[in-house]
Amino acid sequence: MDENIPQGTSGQLPEEHKNQVSMSRGLLYFLVASIVVLFVCLFVVMFLLFFKADSSKIVNNDNKVVQNDNSNTLENKVEILSKYDEMLDGKKDYSASLENKDIVVDWYGGARVLNDEQKELVKKLNSRIVLPQYDDNAMVVVSDEDVESLKKIYGFVVGEIKEPSTLAGRTLYLLSQKYIEMGSGYTDSFAFYDENINDFVFVMSDNTIQCSSMSICQNFVSYDLYEKLVPKTVLDIPGEDSKLIFSEFLRDSDSSSFENTGLSSNRGGVLNIEKNKFSSIPIDSTILFKDKDLGSLYKVGAEYEAVLPDGAVAKYGYLPYFFDLSTIVDKTLYGLQSKLSVSWLKGADTKDAFAPAGEFYSICGTYLKAFPNVVNEKSWFSEDNLEVVGTTSKGDKIYTLTNVENNEFYKELFAWGYSGYMSTEGIKYDSMTDEEKWQDFISDMPMVFWKNPQGDWLAFRKAKYQSMVECGKPVIYLYPEEETDVHVQVEPKAGLSISDPDYGRDGWFVKATPDSEIFNYKNETEYPYLFWEGYSYDYTRPCYGFVMSREDVSSRMFEILAKLGMNEKESADFMEFWEEKLTVKPYVFVTFLPQATFEEMAPLTVEPKPDTVIRVFMDYQALDYPLYNVPEPYLKTPERKGFTVVEWGGRLY
Repeated sequence: MDENIPQGTSGQLPEEHKNQVSMSRGLLYFLVASIVVLFVCLFVVMFLLFFKADSSKIVNNDNKVVQNDNSNTLENKVEILSKYDEMLDGKKDYSASLENKDIVVDWYGGARVLNDEQKELVKKLNSRIVLPQYDDNAMVVVSDEDVESLKKIYGFVVGEIKEPSTLAGRTLYLLSQKYIEMGSGYTDSFAFYDENINDFVFVMSDNTIQCSSMSICQNFVSYDLYEKLVPKTVLDIPGEDSKLIFSEFLRDSDSSSFENTGLSSNRGGVLNIEKNKFSSIPIDSTILFKDKDLGSLYKVGAEYEAVLPDGAVAKYGYLPYFFDLSTIVDKTLYGLQSKLSVSWLKGADTKDAFAPAGEFYSICGTYLKAFPNVVNEKSWFSEDNLEVVGTTSKGDKIYTLTNVENNEFYKELFAWGYSGYMSTEGIKYDSMTDEEKWQDFISDMPMVFWKNPQGDWLAFRKAKYQSMVECGKPVIYLYPEEETDVHVQVEPKAGLSISDPDYGRDGWFVKATPDSEIFNYKNETEYPYLFWEGYSYDYTRPCYGFVMSREDVSSRMFEILAKLGMNEKESADFMEFWEEKLTVKPYVFVTFLPQATFEEMAPLTVEPKPDTVIRVFMDYQALDYPLYNVPEPYLKTPERKGFTVVEWGGRLY
């Protein structure tokens, strides 16, 4: 370029140079604009990131509530529990927050172990545990290991709450605490963790009463989740007129009558809490059918099993179509018996009722299960010895077993049930020789058999051959807070044999004072208590109890009865009747049934409803020599408050 040409006079440049200068300037403008846009974008991104981080920090750490007119929510749009009623003991009832809506759970189908974060949440509850007081006078030795096991809350997760929206998204926990009383076991409660109050909220079916009795429960909502987990009692089998009858929940083989290693009703499918052992259906099990409510019914060996939504395994027994369901007295299997719709052959005709006959088992006594009653593989059963005795409406054959003189099962059934039959029939036990009793038994066709469509031979026994419990002198004291008219009914499963005053058709109608002075309206006579005797179906005798010498019976029994909640007069009345029976041999084993078992044997109804009910039922066994290593129960003395009803009795031998 010519150096004499003035700068900036582009007009004098050659045309090709003019184009180069224009391109350079355009490129420069483009670069500057790009840099400006880039800086603006970076600034916007950084601003948004900073704002998001700051907002997240506020929600997660400070849990701030956004105040608005529409709803009470967290920044992340999760609703919180805002309405509650504070109880007298300071515990909070958040039921109002549910607004009477059902709690809907998406169940996992079985309990799951906690992750680390969930474990820490549950661990915080340990500090609220209040241990029972085991003083020097407690009639049980509790080991250090036992005490340590009482200091821990066990937890699992079982589902996610879907509705109502107030609770949606929260994990449902299954929390448990060990107890040692009349035997040992574990409580179970549903709960969810609420981050707004930083605590668990228990889902209680019994409202305030249940939470008030639990030291770990400070917050609750009232809703019965347990009713959603009750197995159907009777299931129809598609294509058949026969039924499946609920018999029991699955239990761990390590559990015993006085020590349950898992949760009641196999809740969450938990078989062993401390070992994290869960129930399951064997993979090779076949599906018999699918129930519209319960789902798949599996045939597992000789039994039928179904899995409930929470993972619990319910077991069922097969009940033939020729059983009359309308005559089954009690669906809890205490009275599962029926006359059979069978055309009996001449000589085999019977009007007796029959009951499923499962296996005998021994736990501090001998007992007979109803199910499973499949006998295909039993050594005492042989198809070669079957003889037809009747026909059903569908043409199926009913059989009895021949050549039973030396049959071990028949001998065991005779030893177990014949004396009970004599008692209920009013036959004196010494009116027949042992051989006469045996011949009368085997000639009475005590068992029959039928083959179901699945190829299983099912056994049924005559229901009259049943081990019976004779309830010895149960007496009932009534302590209303003021003079009150009271209606009392007691219904032992096999009926009353004696009552004083007369029970009549509808029970006792009396007037009672706070000192249990009872005026019976029917005969216009005063009594200190109501007395009855009767029979009920047998129970599993607890293996725990007290072994004492003849010399110690009086002092030990008064101590034990006081621990059970009885006063001096009641204890004196008890010992007046029972002391002679407890001292016939040098030693005696004494145990007491859980009150719930007594209630099943002989339901008691009192109107008006009492505030406190104490029912004490004793079982015992006279001994020539002492028993050792018998676990003694921890006796928790009930508090007598308000209208109190006390009943004591025992098993007669």
